[in-house]
Amino acid sequence: MSKKLFLNVVLLLISISINAQTAIKGKVFDGAMNNEPMIGASVQVPGTSVGGVTDLDGAFSFTLPQGKSVIQVSMVGYKTQVINVKGKSYVEVTLKEDAEGWTRWLSSAMVR
Repeated sequence: MSKKLFLNVVLLLISISINAQTAIKGKVFDGAMNNEPMIGASVQVPGTSVGGVTDLDGAFSFTLPQGKSVIQVSMVGYKTQVINVKGKSYVEVTLKEDAEGWTRWLSSAMVR
């Protein structure tokens, strides 16, 4: 009987662990270009190596690590956004131009 109980507890813990991770999908749009899909924007979970870049349709998809509910969306020349996605499975993000950031990036690229 104790082996059955042990097996049930192990299976319960495994199912809780699997369910603790959340899939997040979304799209990133270019606020400077009539809200066109943004290709190659970085979408990351801060403090982890989880994330990726948007595809040709501006779409992204990955699994959030357990206990994480924030994503960071960035692109050179645009203002970075940090978004709480707790309780969401899909988000749409519109990045806005950052003229100062773009100028700083160009300046540092030219100096090197």
